[in-house]
Amino acid sequence: DHLALDWLWDWDHHLNYAHIKWSIDQMEGILQRWGSHSALIGLEPVNEPNYWTDQTFLKAYYREVRKMMKQYAPQAYFVFHNSFRSDWSDWEDLFAPGDRHLTAVDHHGYFAWSNFQNVNDACGFIEGSSDFAKDFRDNGIEVWWGEWALATDNCAMWLGGFNDQNPQPEASCKPIPCPLSYLPADEFDTSFDRESTTPLGPFAQNKDSAIVGITNGTCWDDSELWTNEMVQQLGDCTLKAFNDKIDAQFLWTARNEIEDKWSYINAWDKGWIKQEKADESRSDYVNKEIKFIQ
Repeated sequence: DHLALDWLWDWDHHLNYAHIKWSIDQMEGILQRWGSHSALIGLEPVNEPNYWTDQTFLKAYYREVRKMMKQYAPQAYFVFHNSFRSDWSDWEDLFAPGDRHLTAVDHHGYFAWSNFQNVNDACGFIEGSSDFAKDFRDNGIEVWWGEWALATDNCAMWLGGFNDQNPQPEASCKPIPCPLSYLPADEFDTSFDRESTTPLGPFAQNKDSAIVGITNGTCWDDSELWTNEMVQQLGDCTLKAFNDKIDAQFLWTARNEIEDKWSYINAWDKGWIKQEKADESRSDYVNKEIKFIQ
């Protein structure tokens, strides 16, 4: 809990006002520097404050940062993570009914840690878990699904951090040759011992070094339980749920070197998250070209 709570509490669980003030000062500095920039869509002041975070102080923090948003970036969204509390009753007093313009709640949810074995169960999960959004939207707060991926297991290399998993994978992960880095070799040394017969350390919380470490130049990819056709069906039902119930969604990550199901670019190229052409007659239609940095 250190990473999630240290910005708000001391180790002895006393509220640390200096930490809160420091965080607010950083938000003001960011807004002063970038608040008027044309690329700024919104600001989320803290990512994933965990479920045990005291809501009284979290809400006070959110309100304070939003005041600065109105001053420095009135054109941008104030985005707040729901602290893994998705009920409207937990957040209806955050802002007054007439003071919710350009606000959005950020919700994160993944298939990967639920060990789904079939499409029906996974699609049922996303269809049901997106129902919470209605109350927020009915009351003037947009809902952004800020993190999701098409992975249905947690085999992804270093998903829990460097040489760590989160938790031990239940699926049979797929060993693959570790990719060569896309970084220019004349600028960055990305070499490592690809012939080591013992897992390369150091290791974090997961003690099974064989599944998180690199041995003989071998990395780990998602299991092969889900076929391309199954992933396509999962992508279809997920996007349908999001289109029907959610205002915005962001697949995590934009790009990675191994796992297609965690890569927006690769998932798009495979057709898993491509949709039919938008209806240009809609009043909210915006035509923008998307360019990826390779």
